[in-house]
Amino acid sequence: MKKMAFCIVPLIMAIMGCASGGAPAETTNSSSPGMELDAAIKQATAQMETKIPSKTMVALVSVASPSTAFSTQVLQRLEVAIVSSGKLVVVDRANLDKVRAEQGFQLSGEVDDESAKSIGKLLGAGAIVTGSLTDLGDVYSLTLKAINIDTATVAVSYLADLTKSARVETLLASGGGAASGGGTASASGGQPGRPSAQAVSTEKSAAQTKTAEPAAPVRFTVTFDANGASGGAPPEQTVQNGESITIPDKGTMARPRGTFGGWNTRTDGTGTLYVVGDTFIVNFNIQLYAQWIEKVYKIGDTGPAGGIIFYDKGNDSGGWRYLEAAPASTEGKALQWSVSFFDTGAIGVEVGTGKQNTRNIMDASVQAAVNAPAARFCDRLEYGGYDDWYLPSKNELGLMYMNLKVDGIGGFSGEWYWSSSEVNGGIAWEQRFSNGHQSDDWRNKVNGRPVRAIRQF
Repeated sequence: MKKMAFCIVPLIMAIMGCASGGAPAETTNSSSPGMELDAAIKQATAQMETKIPSKTMVALVSVASPSTAFSTQVLQRLEVAIVSSGKLVVVDRANLDKVRAEQGFQLSGEVDDESAKSIGKLLGAGAIVTGSLTDLGDVYSLTLKAINIDTATVAVSYLADLTKSARVETLLASGGGAASGGGTASASGGQPGRPSAQAVSTEKSAAQTKTAEPAAPVRFTVTFDANGASGGAPPEQTVQNGESITIPDKGTMARPRGTFGGWNTRTDGTGTLYVVGDTFIVNFNIQLYAQWIEKVYKIGDTGPAGGIIFYDKGNDSGGWRYLEAAPASTEGKALQWSVSFFDTGAIGVEVGTGKQNTRNIMDASVQAAVNAPAARFCDRLEYGGYDDWYLPSKNELGLMYMNLKVDGIGGFSGEWYWSSSEVNGGIAWEQRFSNGHQSDDWRNKVNGRPVRAIRQF
């Protein structure tokens, strides 16, 4: 009876460990070979922190074993160890689980390197970690591997012999995993590498089903987003799982201040970048976003429409930052502000008001059936592939004089030029480009003046 009591005590302790809601305490005979699970996790973490650049985002993808419970414990403990150190960044578990579920990968299933790297790229990770467990008889062999996604090289390859402790055995006995093949520990307690009769029956049934009705090939789609650009993005591409596509060029997409810089898994460019001509192996549905390198202009530069930059606001408030003046070849000569006197409501004088002034003039001239030649000339101008030109406001006209004419840029004459800023039904602001003087002379709208259109972008 005493002997029996000694045998029952360890069993009760193991059961109590399971009943507590977590993994059982890791108990082992001091003479047993191998190391404890926590010690192995600590060693693996130390290697990763040494060989993976600091602050790299790491995706803990999977550990192939016969038990989801065991795989989950390894990944959770690895995450806690890495986060506690603070040297590396771990991909949020919810995001990883979502991608894993979409792609059909199990925590405890086999995941090949290419598929794992694809998951890492989708998450914007710089490295991915996978592992496996193998039963060697007297010990379990735990392998953990970290792959650098950018260089496609193995950064860490960790191997440890785990003692067959009560904790490990209980986790493995929980089952629910996907076995990784020959030599992997068997959750059923059978011999390593030898399937049970039930497993053989299941495999035969699956084989018969497959023969009767072949499974349709898995297909995934790569879509392309213009990311704020005008024009059409390249068409989506759908291929079978594991096939590759060639990363396309920008097609008809364009941005006034942007140079195309490839495609990224994230809109802000913080994900994985793919340049034109790259080969992309498709293992999941993915959307790639066009990346645009913004061009910075300075006063006197040629603008996107072929005009001359004369103002930089410094920000994109209102949907624009720069003003460009049309070149001298487009200048209108001896045009009246209006052929008769009438109010238009185009009273804006500040920088940024010329566009609305021009709209007001055009609308009012239509309603009054009165011709407004200066505004109409600018409104109808098409140059450099753009048709959004307008007559500048009083202050916009002043900037054209100060930033272009004074420095001998733009081919302006020394005459009076019209602005779009109205004083009243008979008077509008004009500026003399020989000396910069601005005037609102009495009943001047019918005078013929040159005009120079501008646009904002």
